Amino acid sequence: MVVSTFDALAQAAFSTSESIFAINSPSTQPSRAIDNLVDRFTISNSSPVVATVNANADPFQKIQLAAATNKELTSVIATSDVLLPAIPHLFKIASQRSAVVVHVETREREHAVDSAQKNHKTAPTVPSAADLMAVRQTGFAVLTSDSTQEAFDLALVAQAAAVQTSTPFLNAVNSSAAGSTASKAILDIQKVAPALLTEQDLAAHRERQAAVSEISLSSLYLNPKSDAETKEDSVATAASAEEIYNRVEELLRTLQKHTGRSYRAIEYEGPAQPKTVAISLALGVSGLEKTIKAHHKDVGLIKAPAAHTAWIPLFLDVSASFHAQGAEWKGKIPTISSARFRGSGAELSNEDLKAALVSDKPVIAVNPGYVAHSTTTAAPLQDSDVDTPYIQMLSQVFADRLNIENGIKTNSVWGSQEHTPEFGYGALVTKIGSRARFAELISKTVQDSSLKISEPLRKALTQWHLNRADSKLAKRHGDESITLLKENAEGLVGALANIYSQSSFFAKPSHWLIGADSWAHDIANSGVHHIIASEIDINVLILDTEPYSSRAQNPDYRKKDIGLYAMNYGSVYVASVAVYSSYSHVLHALIEADQYQGPSVVLAYLPRPEDEGTVSPITILKETKLAVDTGYWPLYRWNPALDEKGEERFRLDSERIKADLQHFLDRENHLSLILQQNPDLARTLTQSVESETQSRDAALKQGLAKRLVKGAKLRNLNARYAALDDVSIEDLTLEKHVIFVVSTAGQGEFPVNGRDFWKALDAATELGVSETKFAVFGLGDSHYWPREEDAIFYNRPSKDVFAKMVELGGQPLLDLGLGDDQDADSYETAWATWEPKLWESLGCKPLEGVVEEPKKSADDAAKVDSNFLRGTIAEGLLDTSTGALTEADTKLTKFHGIYQQDDRDLREERKKQGLEKAFSFMVRVRVPGGVATPAQWLAMDKISDITANGTLKLTTRQAFQFHGVLKRNLKQNIQLINKSLLDTLAACGDVNRNIMCNPNPHLSHLHKEVNDFANRLSAHLLPRTSAYREIWLDDKLVKGEAVVDHEPLYGPTYLPRKFKIVVAVPPSNDVDVFAHDLGYIAIMDKNGKLEGFNVTVGGGMGMTHGNKKTYPRTADIIAYVTVDQAIETGEKVMLVQRDFGDRMNRKHARMKYTIDDRGIEWFKTELQSRLPFKLEDPRPFKFTDNADRYGWTQGQDKLWHYCCYIENGRVKDTPAEPHKTGLREIAKIHHGDFRLTPNQHLVISNINESEKAKIQALLEKYKLDKLNYTGAMLNSMACVAFPTCGLAMAESERYLPSLVQKFESTLEECGLRDDAITIRMTGCPNGCARPYVAEIAFVGKAFGAYNVYLGGGHHGERLNKLYKESLTEPEIIAELKPMIKRYATERHEGEHFGDFVIRAGIVKATLSGKTFHDLS
Repeated sequence: MVVSTFDALAQAAFSTSESIFAINSPSTQPSRAIDNLVDRFTISNSSPVVATVNANADPFQKIQLAAATNKELTSVIATSDVLLPAIPHLFKIASQRSAVVVHVETREREHAVDSAQKNHKTAPTVPSAADLMAVRQTGFAVLTSDSTQEAFDLALVAQAAAVQTSTPFLNAVNSSAAGSTASKAILDIQKVAPALLTEQDLAAHRERQAAVSEISLSSLYLNPKSDAETKEDSVATAASAEEIYNRVEELLRTLQKHTGRSYRAIEYEGPAQPKTVAISLALGVSGLEKTIKAHHKDVGLIKAPAAHTAWIPLFLDVSASFHAQGAEWKGKIPTISSARFRGSGAELSNEDLKAALVSDKPVIAVNPGYVAHSTTTAAPLQDSDVDTPYIQMLSQVFADRLNIENGIKTNSVWGSQEHTPEFGYGALVTKIGSRARFAELISKTVQDSSLKISEPLRKALTQWHLNRADSKLAKRHGDESITLLKENAEGLVGALANIYSQSSFFAKPSHWLIGADSWAHDIANSGVHHIIASEIDINVLILDTEPYSSRAQNPDYRKKDIGLYAMNYGSVYVASVAVYSSYSHVLHALIEADQYQGPSVVLAYLPRPEDEGTVSPITILKETKLAVDTGYWPLYRWNPALDEKGEERFRLDSERIKADLQHFLDRENHLSLILQQNPDLARTLTQSVESETQSRDAALKQGLAKRLVKGAKLRNLNARYAALDDVSIEDLTLEKHVIFVVSTAGQGEFPVNGRDFWKALDAATELGVSETKFAVFGLGDSHYWPREEDAIFYNRPSKDVFAKMVELGGQPLLDLGLGDDQDADSYETAWATWEPKLWESLGCKPLEGVVEEPKKSADDAAKVDSNFLRGTIAEGLLDTSTGALTEADTKLTKFHGIYQQDDRDLREERKKQGLEKAFSFMVRVRVPGGVATPAQWLAMDKISDITANGTLKLTTRQAFQFHGVLKRNLKQNIQLINKSLLDTLAACGDVNRNIMCNPNPHLSHLHKEVNDFANRLSAHLLPRTSAYREIWLDDKLVKGEAVVDHEPLYGPTYLPRKFKIVVAVPPSNDVDVFAHDLGYIAIMDKNGKLEGFNVTVGGGMGMTHGNKKTYPRTADIIAYVTVDQAIETGEKVMLVQRDFGDRMNRKHARMKYTIDDRGIEWFKTELQSRLPFKLEDPRPFKFTDNADRYGWTQGQDKLWHYCCYIENGRVKDTPAEPHKTGLREIAKIHHGDFRLTPNQHLVISNINESEKAKIQALLEKYKLDKLNYTGAMLNSMACVAFPTCGLAMAESERYLPSLVQKFESTLEECGLRDDAITIRMTGCPNGCARPYVAEIAFVGKAFGAYNVYLGGGHHGERLNKLYKESLTEPEIIAELKPMIKRYATERHEGEHFGDFVIRAGIVKATLSGKTFHDLS
């Protein structure tokens, strides 16, 4: 009869089953074979119940429940790719002793390719045996076959053996060898089936199954029992491996008796005394067999079509058999090697076999199965990759205990056989076995009463033996034992001498294997499977380097989820980590993996984009963030050891989806279903409607739209307004009049809330707008892109809309209106002309008798309406439908020290997925003078881990800053900060902000005086609203609900803009006193005591690109005041600004413009009129620099201070520089204080001489003593910018160090390595890092483009000047390198770089803020 494999399997299953499940997939439908059966004979004379289930519907869950409930003889017909996700259910089926037989046809499936293979035309395939190897320890016995006839015969044997042993069977047919088309086979079902399976067999099986206890959801795979428990529970019912093997042999003999077809569980073919023997599973053996018969007649072949429940990969199985107890092998054990198929066995050639055989010595060439092409063609681990962050962390954490077995120092970790997982596994098994024998030796020794052992030594050895699995205790008792053994080393004999000679085994090694994501292509045969199933204490670190952005390039090629696979075994520690997402999470996972007594798998993400030769850390960071945020790479830990503590073994550490996933876990009970059914966690768990926060331009558009609506109502016209994207282009055909107000983003791009509308309108070729009259007003900046060729970007969106509406037949009401930021009144200039013409075009006469309302500040109105900064913040915190607050509340939260932000690295991807932006909050902690106690430092460190992104930012204004605080963690964050006796009130907003003060460690007494002053001034100018305590600290409203707040200094509208104060102590100008609204320059008397202050006013850094009406300004020195007069002077300076600052135009609202508009003499007169004392003339002083003093400094009081270099103020742990951990350890023992410097560095201050050595040791241990940077690097500073700052146009903090490094070789060559050149970078022109007083400044203009400014004063006393605009990195380097070389050769003695570029005529000196933009 000509039949297919499925026909043969269906015939056998139908005749001997009570129920059949056919698992269909899009490519295969086994159910058809059952429908088309010719012979419907059954041994029970009743047809089985047939159910068809889909492969993607978790079919084995239904099969397991049905088998457990109905106790029926169940058959399953499917393809082998359904096995891997079925592992949890297969464990349960086996533990229930169900007579379930799973018949599968193997499939070779395409899988993910690595970077070395992506140019191949065809992808490698997953092997026939891979899925079978994956389920080898589920408790199923296995039969394999290579032809359709074998498939039918062994299917009947499997059905009978399953009943007779009460053991589930897996019957697998090699599709490659059997062929995909029909072939001849004898399906003599009526003759064979009754002979193999009788009614008595069925009755005995049902009796055995009745004795099986109920199995709960906490099944074998979730809570594996010890060997002793398993034997005790199952001894009465479970068939042994030997019993199963014998039963199969007996059934095969019965089959031969009735059919003449002969099979053996193990078959040998070849010469009687072979020199070489090949051993293979029958699955795929046909090609090997043909090659041996044709070309190698001296080679024997052992085939194993059957395998029992102890089946393990053949290499290990064969190797172990020669060393097993009772083995009778005589003579030298032969060399055992492993040869592998590249694909199915049918593809094996003579050349392949020759390569696997060694002719000059006895060899057993073993074929344990398939290995994907990536094993031989994968890109090797390059030298630059060897020292990965993960390897560094392993070295730091485990130090001398670390043992990486598979050749990490070579060019390839996984590219050759010596470095495959099973090779390393075998080596580690040997080492672990040696230590186990050492432990056994010690156990026998301490119990041997005939040996003369001192009591201390016996005790030490006993304690070591009891605690040998604990690394710390093993070291303690091991060291003690070694010391005692050494005392009598010369007299040691026998067992004690043996122990002493092997003393290296006392220490408990941390065993690791390192692998790549190619191991995930074939879990079953890569060797990872061996380790997972071994229950041996071995750790595996598997690096996944596939970038998130390229994951979709091969959507059909998916790697197996090793984490899920390992967790299904239950007794394996599993963690998924990403060092560029969370260093501390990686650290915890590595430590937990080492402590876990059993196999551990740590999946480590380290994306490496292929198109970058030298991979940028910024790129790796962005790729990691995308992967983690979207759920492509979830962070989690699965620790079975937590069961003993009564804790949940699964912990999800991906903060952004933690809550939602936890709810899902609660519903589904265990992780496997979640990951099977929801491979993209973030898409399922965090999907919500995107809510756009509006930018300044969006607010302007909305404001103009509201004015038009109000004007229309005054003229008795009906009007409404909406965002562009809230309008469909079809809506335009329904309106008689449409007015567009359109702003400009980027390089002539549409604003975010109008891009979808424009995309649809631009694509339209026909639209019924011939009756629609329209008008367009645009908002832009004609100088933002100053090059002549960039003029096309100016107001481009409004021009495009106007032209498109005309093209589609719309009727313009009037000419296009173009608002320009460069006009005298910004866009208002053009609007004042355009708006009256609009009303005229609509047939409206000028309004008579209507007095135009005076312009009001929208921001001031919002402050008044906020009820002293309350707004609806409290209500917004309770809204869990979004991660954001309303726009109005985000303006108010600034006064509370909080900025709403979103992760801009994730914006585009989340928008593609229809997700809300990745909203989070920046929280700034007010630290007057930048001084914090060790307890406060520890609190900030802990808060950053609990509620933020795990890092701590030291700002350019001596404040702490937390990033990545989610809304649900915001209140906890503020409460914890206040608990540490710090707060966030007035750290931002239109108030006086954090007051800066020179750290001044070398003038100890003076620092105390000026710092006390800074604290008193800060407290005096603090807002008095009780809203802060009510919202964040849960203080109740007074007098019921009657709020009686009063702001004695600020009033209900507070200040027009932010107000910044600093205190400088000559000769250091590290606070950049001239860059702030109000400055105090400390003046000392002849005894070094604080006498008073020179007062400066009118400094400020912010400006807008292309808008010459905005500019930075250095402050004027206006007077000298005594210490007693200083606070009142500061108050009155602020009040002058409160009363006279511009409240209509926030770009013109800082005090620098108030002074320039009215004159410095006017300001002095107004200030004097408010003071009860006369201002004195300024006193002399001198600044020499504005940098920090690094390293050790001793103060006047003989206490020590150490200034650490903290790159751009970001305190974090990296594998190379674990600074955050180091500072935490220092804070635990430090009794002085921590001082944040104005340059974003840190002074560990007031250290006693007796404590200095301890601090130094910790500085060295945690790489905080590293100061061998160039002078340029030590004097560089950057703002945060991307990814969190909403105003950033370019990178800054993440980019500046790498840019400076590109100049360092030139500095070295020119002898300028140690010369201080002040370099600053900001991502936008607002100037947070005070770039306009730097000698070299880079100010972001667009992504990857910077305006370059030169010539700032080295002491911070002079503004710089624009040198060139919009330079890219190569252009920056090309411009500055020759300039640096010229400076080195042409400078005068003591001349600083900023002074040189002015003297050399490279730029003009900037003499005032008003001349900042003058380039001629």
